[in-house]
Amino acid sequence: MAETSTTNGNSDDLTKKLQNIPIVYVVAQSGVGKTYVGDYLEVVRGWKHIDGDEIFKNPPSPEDKAVKDELDAAYTDSDDIGRMIAAWMAYMKAVANLTLEGVRTANEETCEGIVVTHASYFSVLRNALKDHLLKAGAEDILTVFLRCEQESHMKSIFRRSQRQADQAGCSLETYFKLQHKKHIVDFDSFVEWYQDDYLPPFEPPNRDVDTPFNVIDVTAKDVTVMDEIDDAFGIDPSLSRLGGISYEELVQKIKHRDEERDAAWLADFPVPEYESSAVVKPDEPVKPQTLRARRLSLLEADKMQSMRRLSLVRRSISGGSAPVQSEKRPNANAVNRRRSIADVNSRRRSSFLTTGICEDLLALENLEEILTEED
Repeated sequence: MAETSTTNGNSDDLTKKLQNIPIVYVVAQSGVGKTYVGDYLEVVRGWKHIDGDEIFKNPPSPEDKAVKDELDAAYTDSDDIGRMIAAWMAYMKAVANLTLEGVRTANEETCEGIVVTHASYFSVLRNALKDHLLKAGAEDILTVFLRCEQESHMKSIFRRSQRQADQAGCSLETYFKLQHKKHIVDFDSFVEWYQDDYLPPFEPPNRDVDTPFNVIDVTAKDVTVMDEIDDAFGIDPSLSRLGGISYEELVQKIKHRDEERDAAWLADFPVPEYESSAVVKPDEPVKPQTLRARRLSLLEADKMQSMRRLSLVRRSISGGSAPVQSEKRPNANAVNRRRSIADVNSRRRSSFLTTGICEDLLALENLEEILTEED
């Protein structure tokens, strides 16, 4: 999103609203339930939910798209640690601007607060977001961390993966091939991969950066979690949340909000061309809903790949150390290998979008090793 307007009238209005509308920052690993918490607060409790993935999935402005594109490019140039960190700092600033715009457009009479959700795995990313908001005039920003027992977390991610694979009209094995992992066909093989390298390490709350903060355990996945959320957000427990419907109906209503968001994000996604010889044209046109689901699967894979790559330089950014550009630059062979991988990846994505099949994966087997090797 473009920088929030700083004309006197708009600036004064934003400053006033920042003093009256609380901002809460919800952080957790992917798949724990950040989006669900944000949507619960929006659908049921009158908060406005800012999804930090919006810039990644559907940049709302040309400036935001440039931020997202630079983040993508920075991972290709993985030898330049400084560029990678700078790209993430720009991304977090863009999320902060999106949050400030949410404050600026909020109705003070009806909006209970702003909740921004993002899988900010490292304290330096969380600090960057909060620093931008505080400099804009926000007051104490509460950070709420969600935690979930590993078994429950694994089951949640696996169920989501199964659902997305079904929606995309592809096998579970193909879905996980998008994340450069073969031979995942059931929960047991997923668990083996998950325990090895599915998620990057998550940096726990840092009292120097994240204070004030709360931690909510969402393992139970039941109404007690809503009670915990209400308590953490200072919501009066006597206020009814069901409105005459059952708990199960309320859960579906909350989940429907996320489905609506995804549909809106992907509604304008263009149908890919079939000119490449590497892509076999399907017998029938891809249904729009299937194409949207496949696009969403690719976006999820991109997001997790980005976080895993970020973990490779975790020591450089943990604790806020200054970005340092590597003195070593890739030689010609390394550059050519990366270009080949980029070409294979492009054909793989086109193949998946049009046929639901991942083709030509052989060159991607050692992707991480090739992209991180030293000359």
